[in-house]
Amino acid sequence: MKITFYIIFTFILLLSSCNEIENETIQGYWIAAPISYYDTNLPEIEFNNNDIVIVDNNSFRRSEKYLVENNKLKIKSVAFDLTIPNNASDTIYLNNIKYVKQESKLKLDEYHLLGITTDQKLSKISNQIIPLHCYRNSQGVFKTRVGDKYVDIENLKSTITPSHSYPEIALFIGENIELSDLKEVYYELFSLNIRKAILVVNYHFPNEYEIFQDNIEIWWNDINDYYLDKNSPPLPRVGFRTKSEVLKNDFKIINIKSKKDIKKIEKLKIDSTYFISINENLIVSNYIELKQLISNLRINGFSIGTEIVKINEN
Repeated sequence: MKITFYIIFTFILLLSSCNEIENETIQGYWIAAPISYYDTNLPEIEFNNNDIVIVDNNSFRRSEKYLVENNKLKIKSVAFDLTIPNNASDTIYLNNIKYVKQESKLKLDEYHLLGITTDQKLSKISNQIIPLHCYRNSQGVFKTRVGDKYVDIENLKSTITPSHSYPEIALFIGENIELSDLKEVYYELFSLNIRKAILVVNYHFPNEYEIFQDNIEIWWNDINDYYLDKNSPPLPRVGFRTKSEVLKNDFKIINIKSKKDIKKIEKLKIDSTYFISINENLIVSNYIELKQLISNLRINGFSIGTEIVKINEN
């Protein structure tokens, strides 16, 4: 009896897959119905005419063009097996993974990442890392979002609830944010004892991110002034140094006012110590280019401190 059932079930699936699937059949919002723990990172998807909206487990939303042809869902150069059980209107299978149709809840802003190239890649961002999205919306307003939850930047500290003392942050960087925006985010993260951030700067379909791991370097006098300006109580001074204390150690100061100043980094000598002041008006992509150079020099034994500050460009 069981054998007969499986034969009939297999026949139905084969029959449904032989029928050509039309674009109109799959329109709408779909979520995966995972059958194991390993399937829980599957994206939400929504078909809208000839566009597919994809939202991954980091709540990063992007749109791609797609084509349904010969029972394949084709996105760029990638093809997925697409089947629909016979007479089903609320179920599809993508590469044998079940997706169920639901009422759309994709209310997240869509934005483009910075779009620069780095030498670090990730195919998966761990669920233990907190995704923090920083971008400017279509009206030019700076927005921050922890996962799918929109928060004002002042409330980041109350929204990020780490499970341990030093949480990891994946900072998704929108193409239109300014370095002064990133600086303010860094101040809030620094107050949570977060000293590093994974900057997510580019994405390649279907599952590759380009990243840069940045050190967050802020001095006591700067963060103290930051909270005084907000009429907030300052952080307790535990383990912080002031800029003046750092500069007592015979640091050579280098000002990076614009992209052309990045060339100064090529002239650093390993037997000297440096303090690099980075203009907060520098373009974010140039900032990351600079920090990548500094990171490589540190790996090779150079002693370099940095800060992001306002610098008179005259």
